[in-house]
Amino acid sequence: MAVFLPLMVGTLLGKVVGGLTLVIVIGILCIGTCFCYFFSRQKRLLGHCFFICFAAIYAFWRFETAVSIDREQIWRLTYEVEIEKIDHKSERAKVYGYGKITKVHSEKYRMLEGHRIYFYLNGDKDYISSQILKLRSGVRSLEPATAEPFFSYLTQKNIYLYGYRGKVLEIVKAENIFRHFFAEINRMLHDQMERYIQRYGSHPADGILYGILLSEKKELSKKQKASFHHTSAAHLLAVSGLHIGIIGFALDLLLRCFFLKKSWRRWSIIGILLPYVGAIGFPPSAARAWLMLVCFWSAGFCSRKSLGLSPLLLAAILALLYDPLLLFDIGFQLSYGVAAMLLLLSVPLRKIILWLFDKMRCNIFPEAKGRKMGPVSWKVAKLLSVSTAATLASAPLTFEYFNMFSLTGIILNPIVIQMALPIVVCGFLFLLLGILRLEGVVGNILFALARMGASLIDDLLSLSEQYVPWYIEFPTKPNGMGLCFFAIITAIALKIYEIHKNLQWQRIRRMNL
Repeated sequence: MAVFLPLMVGTLLGKVVGGLTLVIVIGILCIGTCFCYFFSRQKRLLGHCFFICFAAIYAFWRFETAVSIDREQIWRLTYEVEIEKIDHKSERAKVYGYGKITKVHSEKYRMLEGHRIYFYLNGDKDYISSQILKLRSGVRSLEPATAEPFFSYLTQKNIYLYGYRGKVLEIVKAENIFRHFFAEINRMLHDQMERYIQRYGSHPADGILYGILLSEKKELSKKQKASFHHTSAAHLLAVSGLHIGIIGFALDLLLRCFFLKKSWRRWSIIGILLPYVGAIGFPPSAARAWLMLVCFWSAGFCSRKSLGLSPLLLAAILALLYDPLLLFDIGFQLSYGVAAMLLLLSVPLRKIILWLFDKMRCNIFPEAKGRKMGPVSWKVAKLLSVSTAATLASAPLTFEYFNMFSLTGIILNPIVIQMALPIVVCGFLFLLLGILRLEGVVGNILFALARMGASLIDDLLSLSEQYVPWYIEFPTKPNGMGLCFFAIITAIALKIYEIHKNLQWQRIRRMNL
């Protein structure tokens, strides 16, 4: 926490203030640091000043602002783009995606180099995300406060340039071997999905399978997108800690059949999950879960206990050091915010819910040995606590970015998550078997089970949206109000977590006495 908070403050300084103002702020911090060094005994305060100072400098150095180009659109500009994500619509012969400009073939517009751009091209070639393309297209800048939903989505991903009417001049070169490897894995996963779909015919639930397994929403219908959006179940369509945890548990059970030691199993799971996370493009939620897994299992080598928020904060620090702009990405905020709220509030909320069950005499089973609650009541309380904590974290952010929030998720998410468990396991296994060319009858059965589970989720969300429309949409944008609510909820959660820990320590001391 002592490293993460100063890094976040420095990144915010690089975002809000810039130029001469930031230089003045950094100078004041340096002077304040020297003053504290000579006249203060607060060494921790001194360390925080140093962290904020260096984090601000680093964030200012790395921060990519929206470039101020002429109001007139740039026509037929030639530039090279390192592709981050690309897609293709065969029926329209259109290629679209986004990437980073590596080179501009014009001295006048060299300031565009290093900025991210969304490009929209005419073409029917099969480009992959590990290539650098030489493009010629018109270019214009996007305003961060644009009213168009799609451009607002781009600015949320820190993309401020738009290339249109483009043409690919040539493929400059292939990217490094790692990105090429991840792109090939992505292509193999898509080929495997398409092979199964062609074998058994298309189905409305195939779009949900693409979302759950490959974190892609392009195959979803408008009705399905609305159902996931209004019921707060959209987190299933982004590979996150839920997916990584399920897949890791399934791989651990599979590797136990080979009688491997625990350390060998853990590092094998990390090695298997890395190509999968890289193939889907390292989304913030999946990268966070993978980094937390690495931090959690690496703590034993340093003779440290990895508990609580430590793996989450270390994963956030590593991600922000790689790219400070991730702090303003909605995927990063939702992923780390929900994970932090689960760690802080899930246990206290579970105890509160169990206390309410006890007062209302909601024991489903008779009392077990050493327990006041039946096992089903305890399980229901656990699921409700996790769902409530996740809703408390995601509701302010969805209110801020999408002008809506849903109450249905508190009741619906525990059911949907349980239904998603077999889908993730079966889906990952038939994709893995397909890549290894070992699918056979087992792969067909796994695909049928995964498609059946996706169809059940689709039906459940449609019914819940039709009969229980507990969501609220706001006509105006909150303009930072949602982020303020999120900060307040986080501060309250930290205080509840501190009180809960103090009560635990007091109980342990009384037991020892």
